[in-house]
Amino acid sequence: MKPNEALPKRGPLRAILIAVLLLPPNALWLVQTEMLNRASNTPGSSGGPYPSTFSLFANVICIIAALLIVNVVIKRLKPSAVLNPSELLIIYCMLSIGTAMTSVDGFHILVPMIGHLQRYANNVNQWANTVIPLVPKFMLVSDPTALTGWYTGSGNPFAIRNMLAWWKPMVWWGSFSFILLWVMLCLNVLIRKQWTQNERLSYPTIMLPLEMTENTSFFFRNKLMWAGFFIAAGISFVNGISYFMPNVPTVPVKALNLGLYITSAPWNAMGINGFMASFYPFAIGLSFLLPADLLFSCWFFYLINKLELVISSQMGYLGINPQFPYIAHQSLGGYLAVGVLAIMGARMHLKSVFIAAWRGENEPDSGWLGYRIASIGALVGLVMLCLYFNYMGLPFVYCVVAFLLYFLIGIAITRMRAELGPPAHDLHYAGPDTLFISTLGAGHFTTKQLTALSWFYWFNRAYRSLAMPHQLEAMKIAERRKMKQSPMLTALVVAALVGVASGLFAEYWYGYTKSAEVGMAAYYTGFGKEAFDFRLQNWITASPKAEVGSTIAVVVGFFITLLLGSVRLVAPWWPLHPLGFAISGGYSVGMIWLPMMIAWTCKVTILKFGGLKLYKQAVYFFLGLVLGDYIMGMAWPLFGWITKMATYSFQQ
Repeated sequence: MKPNEALPKRGPLRAILIAVLLLPPNALWLVQTEMLNRASNTPGSSGGPYPSTFSLFANVICIIAALLIVNVVIKRLKPSAVLNPSELLIIYCMLSIGTAMTSVDGFHILVPMIGHLQRYANNVNQWANTVIPLVPKFMLVSDPTALTGWYTGSGNPFAIRNMLAWWKPMVWWGSFSFILLWVMLCLNVLIRKQWTQNERLSYPTIMLPLEMTENTSFFFRNKLMWAGFFIAAGISFVNGISYFMPNVPTVPVKALNLGLYITSAPWNAMGINGFMASFYPFAIGLSFLLPADLLFSCWFFYLINKLELVISSQMGYLGINPQFPYIAHQSLGGYLAVGVLAIMGARMHLKSVFIAAWRGENEPDSGWLGYRIASIGALVGLVMLCLYFNYMGLPFVYCVVAFLLYFLIGIAITRMRAELGPPAHDLHYAGPDTLFISTLGAGHFTTKQLTALSWFYWFNRAYRSLAMPHQLEAMKIAERRKMKQSPMLTALVVAALVGVASGLFAEYWYGYTKSAEVGMAAYYTGFGKEAFDFRLQNWITASPKAEVGSTIAVVVGFFITLLLGSVRLVAPWWPLHPLGFAISGGYSVGMIWLPMMIAWTCKVTILKFGGLKLYKQAVYFFLGLVLGDYIMGMAWPLFGWITKMATYSFQQ
């Protein structure tokens, strides 16, 4: 690969300032794209696309591509002002952190929850008497006028009354979010050297931004890259035109529910939760970067999950319990096992880290966040997070267990991304809060405790946009660019502060300017309904008992993953990867299992008949698929934002 021509070297300050300026519009763009009603005159219409639901954020890649174009102009006018690769990558990392927070699994859920109890309390649910008095007042928006303005779009976001009504819950949850990111960062500092230097994990997810910025000339002159780019961009362009002119034929790449065509029992059980088939170019491109055994394992175990449903239907178990065979809980067990395996594999390193922290020693490139500060910071941050929920009414011991489980899942996902780079990881509806109820039963908790537990929902509904792997990938990028870790760590902390503030403001802004109930997609306020109307209300009124089956499924998933990992230690040729089992039960893999199968077929064929040389060349074609699909796919909602028109969504 040809390196970039000599570019000016400078410190990170300019890049951090540029990212700070870009974080607010990035947050606004993200809310506009993912949550704004695409047919504003049709209440209940959906938003989309959803760039924050996959490992590599499309919006961030598009911004980096735009900066590369700006670089070309600057180079002609003032070459010394060109952004160098390190600066571009710092901006990439900071925007990724901001996107992780302002996402479908982040503030899109939190902000509607803040006003939901007060807005939808009525004589039927009796929340005014049973639930709202149990929530600290400053956590909710209590001013009915300010709340009505946000839900109906009839208020001014800069009106003093509205700002006063929202600032306390925003500060409460904003500070909570920053502490959450801080603990993740500290944990990453403790584990970084083991995964990045000792084990030399590959970090496939960062390959595209690295190629775009480090090897710019070579990458953008590669004919295979442009072939993939124009195929993917062309498909999205044609489908976007067809959205406006239905007579133009579409290229069918979006997910189709095959379950609708399977009507005879017991095979129709495959359609439970959807049996989707898609041909997303970006998913094929991202999947091609994965190892062949993981690709095979993902689609193989996904089909095994569908077979489990068929067998369960044939044997009558689904009629008795619709949740059987608890696939989500099996996946949760798999994630927990991956986290345990990751910690056990790093136990000697962690032992040396804690000894060094005790002695006040650090690795040479630890920067200002050394082992001692990171160890204390992680512990203090964990205690503070527990105190948040303990103040809300959840016993401290449950807070500790819940957050330990949460960060264990986070470690598992971060390890997955560092080692193998799956394009998606979600684990819907299987967080610590759900596990508590399914294991202990709702009757084990008081109404106040259940209400507090409900607030876990906004950052545990799914884990598609978890910030922790993005932080570690940023540290890997710093090492790759031979940058000191200290500037990157500073950039990540600044990104956390500005990203949290920008994301919360963007959600606040769009409610008042577009109407949360009408101008936004139906599921925007639906997140609050999921958390409170469907879940909390059911916990209080129906008081579901402990489900032994779900607990057994978690244990089974845990030990299956351990078994698969053990087999691979003694038989490296074994084709079934434990990570494939863990992530195969998720919604996102269900959307892209077919692209993963296609990518696996392409990869195995190329390696068999062309060898490693042809594979290295072919990689650029698949990176082109990702880049073309992302740029044209995100151009359509940007066009819709400017013209105030509904446009094509290239995802889902």
